[in-house]
Amino acid sequence: MPVHLVTLAYLIDALKKEGARVYIDKNTIGSFIYDNLHFKDYFSENSPTFTTAEDERILGLWRVNESEKDVHPKRVQDYLKRVFFHNKDLSAVGGSVTEAYYNIFDHSRSTNNAWSMMKYDESNERLSVAVCDCGIGIPESIRQSIPNLTDSDALLQALEYKFTTQSKSYNGGMGLGNIKDACTAEDYLRIFSGWGILLANRDKIKVVQTPFYFQGTLLYYDLSLSHFEEEEVLEGFDFL
Repeated sequence: MPVHLVTLAYLIDALKKEGARVYIDKNTIGSFIYDNLHFKDYFSENSPTFTTAEDERILGLWRVNESEKDVHPKRVQDYLKRVFFHNKDLSAVGGSVTEAYYNIFDHSRSTNNAWSMMKYDESNERLSVAVCDCGIGIPESIRQSIPNLTDSDALLQALEYKFTTQSKSYNGGMGLGNIKDACTAEDYLRIFSGWGILLANRDKIKVVQTPFYFQGTLLYYDLSLSHFEEEEVLEGFDFL
């Protein structure tokens, strides 16, 4: 699943930054990661930020970078419409992934170890999205505005409508709450950062303290696309 693959990329990058030599054994790990997803390419010299997966059901791994933070959501929408949908209004999908990426650039201060991936499951018409970064984490970012919050309380605060740390001039506090609101009762948003983990759907939110620390933020969620409306096509009118 995307959540496992972005955390694998995160781990490989973190180990390489510590000077470790990392090997991907095709015979052990299988051709899926080695050939289909082109994992090796991302850690080579002059590595790409994005490659197309051989399996068209999967949108390839993206090394998140600020210059493409508005380009990649459009890539996501175009991919879904080209492969699975031809007449669905997918603007809510683009909006939710844009908010996930803006969270990285607004709060994480990640040093280039940030990853995103998604996969659409036709059997239940659900899109799985995962984003992982090695920045300072949501709790630490929020404590710069509201000191003394626990990590769990900081994650709750991050979902508050219109809350913002004002880390960027365009940051209006709509981000993580918008992702939750795009979920149905059957979809779940999960955020793991610092010592806390948050689980939410459209109607409920739960936070717990974890026994181990996660450096950065791991955000992953599901979106049911079956209820998305058809696009309106205007045709057959004349300009006066």
